[in-house]
Amino acid sequence: MEFGYRIFDSYLINQIDLPLIQISVLRTCEADIQRVKILADLIRSAGKRFVIHPMDVNLSDTQKVVRERNLSQVKRFAELADLGLIIHDELLPDRQRLRGEWLENYRAGLAELEQICPVSIENARDSRNAPWFWQTLARQITFDIGHFESEGIDSLDLVNTLSPELIQKINFIHLHRSNGLKPNGLIDHWPLTPECRELKTLRKLAELKPDLKVILELDTAQDILESRRALRLESLL
Repeated sequence: MEFGYRIFDSYLINQIDLPLIQISVLRTCEADIQRVKILADLIRSAGKRFVIHPMDVNLSDTQKVVRERNLSQVKRFAELADLGLIIHDELLPDRQRLRGEWLENYRAGLAELEQICPVSIENARDSRNAPWFWQTLARQITFDIGHFESEGIDSLDLVNTLSPELIQKINFIHLHRSNGLKPNGLIDHWPLTPECRELKTLRKLAELKPDLKVILELDTAQDILESRRALRLESLL
């Protein structure tokens, strides 16, 4: 396994001695595109690899103008990407799984992005239907362990039900611990602790697919330090 961490700005690029960085992007406006360009140059200068994770993509939007604007902006991130993009799964407005026009819009947008760079699909908005979404649309998978746990899904049990085909598509792991509500409103981005279930799931995934890239999706250098300590105690790092 190869380990890395996420950033939103330049602060941690040279503060953490891990070789992989995820540039997380909350929006897809022009200012964010320019910011990602700067971050990409800084990461290359630091001798590290990176993946870009735009969060507000909405490939399935049925408003053509909105969908095409979103796709155009995300394509610019794709052109900057080193190891590719990570994008979220999506839902219908009524929170049901994609179907019909929405499904075909997502499929078409994904195909356009994949002409530029590899694209890995993360379980984020609909973890309960993630295996279906991945089976239907994904060439590559980002398995977010904490998102499954925060939805009340035993992530280790889930791994044991996935087909070998889906396991082989997993290239990124998002790793963080689900532990109730944080001050920022997130319930699943806590630092890891020894023997937490998330680490048991990571161990199983690593047995099945040893070449995984693991992103510590945490908020502070201290959280990353605590999590690396837990990984070492469990002989995973």
